[in-house]
Amino acid sequence: MYGYLIIQRLLQLLMYICGSKEKYRQLRDLHTLETHVSEVHKLCDKVIKQERIQGSTLAVLPYDVLVSLVRSLTLFINVG
Repeated sequence: MYGYLIIQRLLQLLMYICGSKEKYRQLRDLHTLETHVSEVHKLCDKVIKQERIQGSTLAVLPYDVLVSLVRSLTLFINVG
C-alpha cells in the first residue's frame, strides 16, 4: 500500500518539476527513446565486433539479441 503512495507522490513531484503533464510526458518519452536507442547501438556494436572476430561479412544475430532488438524497435513505434 505504501509503495503506491510513494510512486504517486514521486509522479506529482516530477510533474511539478517539469511544469505540466504534457512536458512531463514529453521528457519521459524522450528519456525512454534515448535509453532504447543506446541499447540498440550497444547490440549493433556487439554484433559488429563478433563479426570482425569471426571474419564474416554476413551478420547472424543470436536469438536473444534479436528479441532485445525487436523489443526496442517495437517500443519506438509505441512511443511514436
